Amino acid sequence: MSGLVSQLRDGVITPSDKVLRHVSRAKIRLQISDPFSGAIVMQMPTVFTEALPTMATDGTSLYINPDFAEGLSGDEMVGVLTHEVGHKIFFHHLRRNNRDAKIWNVSGDVIINHLVRNDGKILPESGLDWDSVGELKRPHTDYSTEILADELISNKQEEKQEQDQDQDQSNDQDQDQDQDQDQGDQDQDQQDQGQGQGDPFADEGGTGIVIDAESDSGEPLSATEISQAERELASEIQNCAQIAKAQGKLPAHVAQYVTDLTTPTVDWRDELARFLGKGSDHRSDWNRPDKKWLKRGIFQPRRVREGTGHVVIAIDTSASVSAKEYKALMAEAKSICLDVDAEEVTVIYCDTRIAHVDSFDDPSEITERDLGRYGGGGTNFDPPFQYVYENEIDVDSFIYLTDLEARMPEEPDYPVLWVSTTKLEADFGKTIHIN
Repeated sequence: MSGLVSQLRDGVITPSDKVLRHVSRAKIRLQISDPFSGAIVMQMPTVFTEALPTMATDGTSLYINPDFAEGLSGDEMVGVLTHEVGHKIFFHHLRRNNRDAKIWNVSGDVIINHLVRNDGKILPESGLDWDSVGELKRPHTDYSTEILADELISNKQEEKQEQDQDQDQSNDQDQDQDQDQDQGDQDQDQQDQGQGQGDPFADEGGTGIVIDAESDSGEPLSATEISQAERELASEIQNCAQIAKAQGKLPAHVAQYVTDLTTPTVDWRDELARFLGKGSDHRSDWNRPDKKWLKRGIFQPRRVREGTGHVVIAIDTSASVSAKEYKALMAEAKSICLDVDAEEVTVIYCDTRIAHVDSFDDPSEITERDLGRYGGGGTNFDPPFQYVYENEIDVDSFIYLTDLEARMPEEPDYPVLWVSTTKLEADFGKTIHIN
């Protein structure tokens, strides 16, 4: 979506002196109580506009509807200013990609509001929280904005698919018609996901939204421009953190976040998606029924992502991997099985030899019990690759979860992603690091 900043600036008005004082006092209070957020907000030019119902930021400026500001208490004004700072420091104006804009805002709001409330600040009663997004697959602490947004988008698509299939069944449409409808719905879903629907400035939680950063001409930023903006913002965040730290008022979660900016960790889901080369395209596989519908006596094709295919996950269960590291590895393995819409998943547990192998035609049926611990000896990377060769497995993607403390095997002819709990790098394939 381009041109939103221009729309906001087209609605610029001069606020009353009362509103100006109200906003200025809140900024000063924020500087005193939370010098980190105060320093960030003071560097954001404030634009008063009637083009949106609440507040917004594009990572550069702060856009405020005067009527909205006037309706907030002093404490709430401090809270929503902090909320908008959260959108900026978490790079939400640079990270959305083609995700649905409304869902992206909701996901960011839920995570930011949790932090703002934990910091003792007050938000409008309408401010979203974890209950606002319903039941989730993971513990709340496991969610980034991307992971939460993608899960909410997936849930929305599944609900729409079930509604469409119910309607198709009631209308007794034939299979060819179902396929055509599926493709039409898929195209519409992709369009909706990229563009969002309705008012682009709609604010479900009433705490302010984030919009994508734009170039001076109102166009989306290029990859180079985004990279430059990220570097500049990271520097600004570190400088503002130093100001707060010097006053002894840098919140612990901000201190950790600033540390992560200087030694960034990988967003597993995004990195995995890039490795697998997945898009959002789906197809209907008429050779494999959707088990959810089959239990109801209805044959419907299974919806599968194009290009994911057979994923093999090898898990290093050696004694050199600590209990803490193993727990992290297992959490990531379960994440893969739940989140990657693979046609088949094979999980291989190995130390110096293969201890156990699980195969799943439907990854959604995997439970915690299926991801048990096996082995515990030394480390040898060869057996899982040999298993693939001997069993003639047609591998699309091979993922090895390990500390990389062993001799490297020969490079296979399929893509390999090494997920390491150490700073070691594999000799081939791609290596990413988790903590």
